[in-house]
Parts: sequence; C-alpha cells; structure tokens
Amino acid sequence: MFFPRGYLLFCIILPTIINAKESGNIHSMYTMDQVPFGFISKSGKTSGVLFDILNQIIIKSGLETSHDLIPAKRLGVVLSYKKGGCSLLADVKSVVDNFDLVEPIGYQFQSGILPKSGVMLDNYASLKGKVLAVPLGISFHERFDKDSELSKVRPPKFLNAIRMLKRGRVDGILGSIPTLMHIAFAEGMFHDDLGVPLILAKNDVYLVCSKVIDKKARSKLRQAVIELKLSGVIHTTLEKYFGSMQYSKVE
Repeated sequence: MFFPRGYLLFCIILPTIINAKESGNIHSMYTMDQVPFGFISKSGKTSGVLFDILNQIIIKSGLETSHDLIPAKRLGVVLSYKKGGCSLLADVKSVVDNFDLVEPIGYQFQSGILPKSGVMLDNYASLKGKVLAVPLGISFHERFDKDSELSKVRPPKFLNAIRMLKRGRVDGILGSIPTLMHIAFAEGMFHDDLGVPLILAKNDVYLVCSKVIDKKARSKLRQAVIELKLSGVIHTTLEKYFGSMQYSKVE
C-alpha cells in the first residue's frame, strides 16, 4: 500500500498530523499494515508491495535502519513523532504539507470506487443511492468525505470491505483500484464479479520522510530510489502484485 484533494494508494490519508519537535538522525522505516501494502503471510513472512519496495530502498541506500509494519491510521502520527522516519505514501495534501517528498517511486495510484458486477457508475452523481464501504483510515476525495447524502459503512480493513462486496452487502468500495482488485482476486472473485471502476483521483507514490532527516541520509535514499527505478526493480515488484491494470478517469 496506505491524494491532491484529500490516498493512497494509494491508497492513503493521514487522519492526524503531529509536528515533529525533535531533531536527530535515526532512520526508521514504516509500511502500513494493510494487504497488499504490508502484511504477514500465513507462513509468518512479512511482505507486501510497499514493504518489498521499501526494503529494496533500504538495502540499496546502505543505511542501517529498522523497518516495521504499522496500522494506516497511526502512520502519520508515528512518522511525525519519530526522528527521521520514512515511508512510501501518495502525494495527498496532508503528506505534501507535513513531510519531505524525497523521490517518486514511479507508480501512480488510481483511486475511486470499485463496484460489484451490475452496478454502473457513470459519474459522481451515480454514487447516490448506493451502499459504499469506506475502510477505516481511507480518505482522498474532499467532496466524497463531506457528502452526508451518500450511504457509507466503515469496515476496519480492505479485506473486510472486499468480503462485504462479495456477499452483496455493499455496492462498491472506496480505495486504490489495483489494491482492491488484488485483494478481490485473492478472495476468489473474478473480473465478471466486478463492475467498471469510477476513478476519482490519481496520485504519485513517493518515498517520504520527516523533515528532520539529515541531508546525507536523504541523498542516499533519493539516489537509491532513482537507481531502483532505472534498473526496473521497482517496476517488477509492482507488476508482481498489481499486474499492468490501467483505468480511465470518469469525469
């Protein structure tokens, strides 16, 4: 996993921001604990698309650091409070305003509503009358967030939302479309079980760090991302989880 008008995907909005009041050079890395961004498999292995990419960045940079999973709703608070914390996040306003965008990883999250089969979403107005699942901690579209006329339910995770969609309890899910489709297919759903997504926002995913990180570490991290993009390593990891799915934005 964890947007201009409010993701992530990227998915990912940070509900609470605390200004960093400490300075220092501790380089702690965090990935949101959400499938498929970061998760612990049945075998006990920690993996995920953002977890794997951030690990690659750590190795390439040569920096010694911890790397932990953390719930999406706590990620912004922890990044702000910890010294030199970094993560992979979409360039939503709260991220741009509060953190240092070191370097884009070369991937753009397309986020919006993934409907079940038979539900036609031609535009924003077509959301009215639908029951929509909004996983906790996910918010990227200001109009949608404040729209009290829409029927919204709030499951704790993407996985719970997908299971609700599969059972017919909701008409659509808010989130990163590739992420939602990845989870849907893992849960045994097929393309025919899903409708055409309504794309509400597109956001670039960046390596971001708290603003207290020192210049030398920042330079190493930025160079690591650039080299991993040029070598195709990041692209290969993204395709491993998301394939080459692309969608058109619906106005």
